[in-house]
Amino acid sequence: MKQKLFSLVAVCGLWLVSAVAVAQVTGTVVEAASGEPIIGATVLEAGTSNGTITDFDGNFVLNVAEGASLQFSYIGFQTQTLSAKNGMVVRMAEETEQLEEVVVVGYGSQKKKEVTGSVASI
Repeated sequence: MKQKLFSLVAVCGLWLVSAVAVAQVTGTVVEAASGEPIIGATVLEAGTSNGTITDFDGNFVLNVAEGASLQFSYIGFQTQTLSAKNGMVVRMAEETEQLEEVVVVGYGSQKKKEVTGSVASI
């Protein structure tokens, strides 16, 4: 009886594993403006922790569930979520947020407009 039950559980487990189709997705991540590859961009399957980073040429390879979406991110660029397909080329646009000028004072920092003394640059 135990052997039949074990066999039934094993067959059901194999059926569940094979029911999830897996596809290998390849692609390249480049800068939108220049077309240069982005090295070390993060590529994640949306909603999971399955991911990779791009290589020296901006290429990636990732095994994902069929019909999955991929999330692309990199510091200084806008995050994108796209449908996964083989041979995709992702063009990432720069994120343009302006920073205020900051003056370093000793071990702290202050905004330039708040400095009351003289400032020296090295």
